[in-house]
Amino acid sequence: MYSDFFSLMHRLRYIYRWNGTNVIYKEDVAQHCFDVALITHLLCEIYNNMNETKINCGDAVICALYHDYTDSILTHIPAPIKNDNNNIKNAIDELKIECKKYILQSLPDEMKNKQGQVFNKMNDKKIKEVIEIADKIDSYRKAKMELLRGNLEFTNAHKNFKADMDQIYNEKEYVRFFIDTFMSNLDNSLQAEFRYLKS
Repeated sequence: MYSDFFSLMHRLRYIYRWNGTNVIYKEDVAQHCFDVALITHLLCEIYNNMNETKINCGDAVICALYHDYTDSILTHIPAPIKNDNNNIKNAIDELKIECKKYILQSLPDEMKNKQGQVFNKMNDKKIKEVIEIADKIDSYRKAKMELLRGNLEFTNAHKNFKADMDQIYNEKEYVRFFIDTFMSNLDNSLQAEFRYLKS
């Protein structure tokens, strides 16, 4: 059988985030999913080093890579709209369920169960927490980088994301380690030796 699954996931690179906002650097959903997966991996490794109970890094990273997979059909709906009230949130959740069914149905029969398990692991309490935090970190990073390049349209977004980051920073030790280690240098450009190969 012919499957639309890969074509659907491939469409994520054509779906842009921050709809209705003037951005200096456009960002598509595929880029965002990669960044969230990268942050999720680092968060999991840090968490596992600090705690006896472990998060399955492989499962978490795969879930992060797919975390916005329904955008391939729904396109990107900004968080302030999704979370404006319970009626909207519940309606979008219902749409996501229908999209999940459609996307799974697009797979060959022998792959549906395994991919369904991947999507279902997104509901694991710890995996869900880490991905949501990674998502917020990536959104904060985006807002900060736009501000640093003079885009004042991200002022309010940065303020809101910063408030979220401050709260998580104070509550989660592993997040505090990540932010102190990897986020403190966002204000600076990479040094030349990282941009050019040396002979």
